[in-house]
Order: sequence, then C-alpha cells, then structure tokens
Amino acid sequence: MPFPLTPVLQTSMCFFSSMPPANASSFQFTPLLQTLVGGILAIIGAIVGSLITGYFLIKSHEKAEMERKRIEMFEKVFEEVYAPFQGIAEEIINQNKISNGDSAKVKRLIDDNKRFILMCPEDIKKEIGIIRENLEMENLGEAITRIETVKRKIDELIDKFVLKR
Repeated sequence: MPFPLTPVLQTSMCFFSSMPPANASSFQFTPLLQTLVGGILAIIGAIVGSLITGYFLIKSHEKAEMERKRIEMFEKVFEEVYAPFQGIAEEIINQNKISNGDSAKVKRLIDDNKRFILMCPEDIKKEIGIIRENLEMENLGEAITRIETVKRKIDELIDKFVLKR
C-alpha cells in the first residue's frame, strides 16, 4: 500500500505556516509560505549566481595573468636570443660565408643563452642545436643554411606574435 504523501505535506504546511491550506482537497502553498519559499529561492539564486560570476572572473584574471607572463617571456627571449641572432644572421647571409668572428659570436650567443633557448619553440631550438654542431665540425655550408632557416622561422614567429598582440 503506497504511503499518501499529500496529507503529510498538508499537515506539515499547516503546522509551519499556522494557516490552513486554501483548498483542503488539493495541496497549495499559502501566500505566506509562498513568499517565504520565493525569498529563500531568490537568496539561493543570488548566492549561486555570485559564485558562478566570481569563478569566471577569477578564471579570466588567471588567463590575463598567463598572457602577461607569456608576453614577458617572449620579450626576454627576443632581447637575449632572437634580436642578437637576427643581427649576426644578417651579416652571415649578406656575406654568404661564416668568418671565424661570426662563428665565435654564434657559439657564444648559443652558450650564453641556453636557458632562453630552452624557451624557444621546438623547431627553432632543434635548428639552433644543429647550427652549434655544424660550427663545431666546421661544416659551414650547412651552418649557413640552418642559420637562414632559423632567421626565417624567427621572422615568422615575430610576425605571428605582433599580429596576435
């Protein structure tokens, strides 16, 4: 035999509201209880809305902070690796040969800025490593080709970064 729920609810409503339901044959909220339930739901809705809004504000702030750090990191890598490399690469490409001085500049640039080179994209990082090996083995023809490749990739990266900003 199923338990009749409506009389229990009606009785509890009468007990808590101190007013009988409007129609004893059907369950309805009394105006006082209706106002109370509506107020409680409005407060709960405001709290939930505030929590959701706060969550998304925090997430957008974190995203902006990450973007700011990414820009700062790019600027450091640009100042320490990309800009000096572009200058040396321009000289090498214009001469179409690597002098001992240029070779020493490239090696020193790579050795002094290893931590910044680690922040470079994988393809640039790999090419710089190959350039270092070619300069050590005095394979200058291959080194010039790799330097041109890295210069082109750095130019593309800078163009993409400037367009996104």
